[in-house]
Amino acid sequence: MYIKKYEMVKISLENERQIKLWHKSAGINIIKGEPFEIHWSLLITKKEERKLFIKVECDDCKNIFDRRIRDLKPDINYHLCRKCIHKGERGPSFGKPINNGLKDACAKMNMEGNNPFSRNLIKEKLKEKQKETTSKVSAKNTGKKRSDETKLKMSIGIKNAYKIGKLKPGNGWKNVAIKQYKNIDYQGTYELKFLEYVDKLGKLSLIDRGPIITYIINNVEHNYFSDFMIKGTNIVFEVKSSYYWKKNELVNIEKKKQAEKIYNYNLVMDNNFNKIKQFFI
Repeated sequence: MYIKKYEMVKISLENERQIKLWHKSAGINIIKGEPFEIHWSLLITKKEERKLFIKVECDDCKNIFDRRIRDLKPDINYHLCRKCIHKGERGPSFGKPINNGLKDACAKMNMEGNNPFSRNLIKEKLKEKQKETTSKVSAKNTGKKRSDETKLKMSIGIKNAYKIGKLKPGNGWKNVAIKQYKNIDYQGTYELKFLEYVDKLGKLSLIDRGPIITYIINNVEHNYFSDFMIKGTNIVFEVKSSYYWKKNELVNIEKKKQAEKIYNYNLVMDNNFNKIKQFFI
């Protein structure tokens, strides 16, 4: 089944023609480059946006998993995860006689240690193959440098991917530890303490991850991922320790400056939650 709180997808548009078409078809006032929320079903025919994911619930085991928008149908609200899609009677082999050859192969595999990829000989061969492939790629690219044009394209592509939700902190080489507290992503103990405090107030259902805000340092555009916001409002919370605030103070001040132009920005420093209680009364 679809999950209401994940049915709205945040995207942004840079193309003026697209903005006019969206305004005409959906009646939404869109500001170029600024993220806005829209129901996923309106993205089903959009070339790029239909590749985004929303969370759904398996109607069998009730686990939450991701599905691409292009694979969903607005009128069919029934979903099965990978574990359940071939479970029981749904399995392609259900009710069919067991193939003796397959039966013997499974028995042999179990006797020899179950998973063939766990056997030392196979593991060593795979390692050697991986080394060989890595060496070939390394030799091919040694001494070569990406052109400035290629670097710029890669940079723009990654920034746009973050803006429209294809990537988020923790993906790829961004080695950031992302954890969850009651289905809300967080990073570090300070953010966790914030979520626990709001949970004690009984208002955790109002909290969502914060918006992406663009800021510029040394004439280079960057994406700032704010921490949290109250759903349906422009109230944003940035959770920090004074140590990390001072460590990158100039950058943090610029982020704060840009955020305050758009949002009701609130800095929560060193687990001091006294000032945020007023927003949940």
